[in-house]
Amino acid sequence: MTRLASRSSSGSRWIPTALNDGIAAGLGFGLAALGCYAEGVPLCLALAGFVPIALSKRSMQRFAIALGWHAAPALPAAVGIWNLGEGSCGPGILVLGGWLATAAVFALLNTGVAVAISLLLPWHIGSVVLAAGDFWPGTGFGGIALTILTLGGLSAATTFRSQALVTAIAASLAATAWASYSPAPPSGFEEMTVTPPPALTTAKRDRALMKELRARSGDVLIMGENVIDRREPGALERWCNYAERHDVLLYAGVLERNERSAIHEFNPEHCAPAPVYERRFGLPGIPGGWGVGAGEIRRTSWDGRPIHWLICFETFAPVAWIMSAVSPGAIVVVVANDNWTRPVPVEILRRKVVHSMARLWNSATVFAAAGQSVGIGHPGDP
Repeated sequence: MTRLASRSSSGSRWIPTALNDGIAAGLGFGLAALGCYAEGVPLCLALAGFVPIALSKRSMQRFAIALGWHAAPALPAAVGIWNLGEGSCGPGILVLGGWLATAAVFALLNTGVAVAISLLLPWHIGSVVLAAGDFWPGTGFGGIALTILTLGGLSAATTFRSQALVTAIAASLAATAWASYSPAPPSGFEEMTVTPPPALTTAKRDRALMKELRARSGDVLIMGENVIDRREPGALERWCNYAERHDVLLYAGVLERNERSAIHEFNPEHCAPAPVYERRFGLPGIPGGWGVGAGEIRRTSWDGRPIHWLICFETFAPVAWIMSAVSPGAIVVVVANDNWTRPVPVEILRRKVVHSMARLWNSATVFAAAGQSVGIGHPGDP
């Protein structure tokens, strides 16, 4: 009787514990979703969702919160893989396994250590470090270290007093960083919206886009991801002719024959389209593969400032930002095509992440989304 009563008592205690963990997971998801996708809500709210993970002393509760939190930033990856996976289950299994494994790492390890490990994964788009610029602008590697140390300190603290001390130190360092922060000079590019043509890769769509662009003035033009399909006969030649006729240096996203995304340069003086950058990282299982790509093929610059490129989901890889934003005075150009992640508004998350990372590394940025916006560089601009 005593043993049965003990089992019954244990079961009755488990139910409210599981319910509390479920509520915690839901709150983690809610904080992350608001910080990631709600207009006007700062991305740092998503980072705040990691604090309960760091403070919790029960591994199952940390697992539940981490599972809920990572579900929000993983949504665009999951939807994108579903839309581009052509019915294959392999990519979905990889995403599911990665989601569970990430939550397990946060459940078993100190939160700071878990965050540090996540930096090593170029395909992990839910890294809390992406919000570091909201707290420690202009600090670069220091901001990444402060994020790891703050969460690690909270996770290691055993008393309320030590937790308060870690929080106070982090807050004072954040105040110091903001007080000394001087934003990078403007990129020299103007972001402009063009009328999206009805089709993406046809000659008719190219002519419609060219007609829209003729009204824009500037000596450099940047267009978004996969605006040009190299598999289509005559596509590169059409845009070469446009660059020569209008005397504009054109950088455009090109879908290569191997289905990788690249940036090509169309020089008006001697137009021979050639890639200057090829996407380093893709998502598992989508067209073009998901191994590490070529990255920078040839250096590009604007008004003496280096241009670094980020294509699509590279925006959400801290390692890609580290590779692209460490140059002083760099301009980071983000090219994207977010139609295939609908209905998840990943473009909102992208802008938040870019603004935060630009602050962290003190880089200027410009956006170019396929068929929707272009970056135009004007002579004489800073």
